[in-house]
Amino acid sequence: MPPAPVGWVVAGETKSDPLPQSARDQTVPFLRFIYQIRYQRTAGIREEKKKLNEVYNESAERNGDAANPRIEELLKQQTTASLALRKATRRKNQAEIQRLNDELDENGRKMRAIHEEVDKRVSEDVDPYLIKDAEAIIRVAVNEEVFETGRGEPLSVSGAAFAFRLEGKRTGPAAWKEGQTVILYGNWQQSGNGVFRAHVRRTSAAVKAQTIKITLTGDKKRIEELLKQLDKKSILSLMK
Repeated sequence: MPPAPVGWVVAGETKSDPLPQSARDQTVPFLRFIYQIRYQRTAGIREEKKKLNEVYNESAERNGDAANPRIEELLKQQTTASLALRKATRRKNQAEIQRLNDELDENGRKMRAIHEEVDKRVSEDVDPYLIKDAEAIIRVAVNEEVFETGRGEPLSVSGAAFAFRLEGKRTGPAAWKEGQTVILYGNWQQSGNGVFRAHVRRTSAAVKAQTIKITLTGDKKRIEELLKQLDKKSILSLMK
């Protein structure tokens, strides 16, 4: 595995047992394991988090205050309509009941629209300060049999059956989920739209790696750098 980049640390790593030495030992179980190493950036993270929180809190308060008069007015209308609905229900006035229910539904729609508008404006303010390229993960899975790409873009990787890049995305008003680069080695075949399957013999004698899936999670440029340093030859030797 690559060393931690400058300004980063290794935050976690799988401890794996030694691989079986003999394929003839029938007590050896079917080989399947996952190794993972996680890197975290330490340089600048504290300052970035502080700035993100400041911008988020200021924007949420400012945009929330601006929306409050409209929200309070809708709440008043909702209270009035709810009281009127009770009276209409007691009087069994079906036409009035329907009208008031429609009014309450429209009131709820307007309320949701205001909150969505506030969230959108806060997101726009926060966007330049989202913390990115703060974590990277390399995961090596041996003898996995199924992979679904989602909306992954195909990549060209020497020796790989298939490879894809799934871009990062926002996961909340102030959170960012890094993208993934996935590389499949071995006898993988496409079996549907974005679905790939591998034929793996499930016998105790098949102790070698038949498929290897390398998943690298992180900023695209960061992953490209780690991928260059990754000893792929050593990893692929598990399949010999």
